[in-house]
Formats: sequence, C-alpha cells, structure tokens
Amino acid sequence: MVNFLIRRLFFMVPTILGITFMVFMLLALAPGGIGAGLASQGGQMSDTSRVAQMQAYLEDRYGLNDPVIVQYLRWLGRISPVKFGERDLRNPSGERVSAPREVKPPEMAWLFTPPAAPTVDFTPITGEGKSEQQIDEFRKLQREAEGARRAYIGSARLFKDVLADYVREKDAP
Repeated sequence: MVNFLIRRLFFMVPTILGITFMVFMLLALAPGGIGAGLASQGGQMSDTSRVAQMQAYLEDRYGLNDPVIVQYLRWLGRISPVKFGERDLRNPSGERVSAPREVKPPEMAWLFTPPAAPTVDFTPITGEGKSEQQIDEFRKLQREAEGARRAYIGSARLFKDVLADYVREKDAP
C-alpha cells in the first residue's frame, strides 16, 4: 500500500505540469493567441497607428513576442506557490521598485544612429538611508525610461508598417 501511495505522489507532479502545459498551449496557439483578449479590451480604435502602438505595447509588456515555451515558464513561475528567482524590491510605502527592462536594439541598426541616452547606474532604492530627493530622482528617471521605451516600441511598429507598405507597392514577396 505504501508503494502505491509513493508511486501516485511521484506521478502527481508530472501530471500537473502536463495538464498546465496543455491548457497553456491551447490558449497560446488558439487563433489570436493570448494577446487577442488583451487587445480587444482596448475598445474600438479607428486610428491604425494607435492600434499598432497598443498591440506593440501589449506584446512587449506581457512578453507575447517571446517564444511560447518562455511564456509558459514565466507563467508557471507566476502561478507557482514555490517562488524562484529574483523578485522586485518594495520601498517602505509598499510601492514596487524595479529596474527598467532593457530595450532591444532595432534589427536594422545600421539605418540610423539613435540619440545618446543618459547613462544612469541603477541601484535599488529600498528607502533605508535614502533621502526623499534621491527617491524622487529615481522615480523621475524610471518614468523617463518607460516613456523612451514606449516611444521606441511605437517607432519600431511604425517602421515595420512603412516597410510592409513599401514592399506591397513593389509587389515583392
């Protein structure tokens, strides 16, 4: 009887992982994917550039442009009661303090030279021994980084749209 229980408990983990993998894949590989529900919540937008910016933002924000396996592992880490890896820091007021995500360089970087970005060393501010001025300065830099990232995502999507229009005009594959 003990062997039977041990065997059942041993097979429980791969069974649960298999079920979660199948459910996630059904959602991810369905027409429209996971992002279809997120994009449809944006309401009716008539401006195509605005729709493209929203789609690019959602893809980048939720990692929908990553491979499906990476998305699954990230999702599994979020729902798992056992937490692995690094967590975002929280300041004494409970607000989340995290480093801005790295912006990927454009695929055709040789077409243009990006403006020089200010170099800022990121040191997490926990609130201990830091002045309000330092915390405000950090928050300002974080907002600027988020704004620059949004502008980059919109520009990259617009570039792809313009490139696609050009290719359609030339009847190229």
